[in-house]
Amino acid sequence: MKAFVKQAIQILEQNGYKITNPRKQVLELIQKASSPLSPYDLQKMLSKEEALNPVTIYRVLELFVKLHLVHKVARGGFVKCSIPTEEGCHHFVVCNSCGTTKEFAEDQGCHFHLPTNIAKDFTVTSHTYEIAGICKKCKK
Repeated sequence: MKAFVKQAIQILEQNGYKITNPRKQVLELIQKASSPLSPYDLQKMLSKEEALNPVTIYRVLELFVKLHLVHKVARGGFVKCSIPTEEGCHHFVVCNSCGTTKEFAEDQGCHFHLPTNIAKDFTVTSHTYEIAGICKKCKK
């Protein structure tokens, strides 16, 4: 069992969740991915014997987001949290060509601030910050 799946199972158990077959299947698929996967991508990757319906996959992913095991990225899909022990806001760089996604954390906390005229009427509960570009491999 790879480190990500092992750590995720520990976090699930510590939070009182059972290790169900659908949860384990989704963890194993997300672990292998280098680019964001949608619930439908995950469904297609499963064999007919392992098939899960999209609603089950969505529910599993929602739980994983809640537990900070995966992140939903703005470009669509979900990626594993590759730096779960790093403090601060987690952000992403995404390759426009191949979809490779790299995660990083701001070491000094979040530097995201709303303009004053919006901040007085709106409370931020989360945000997604992505930088798009071309990775080294695709530049060649």
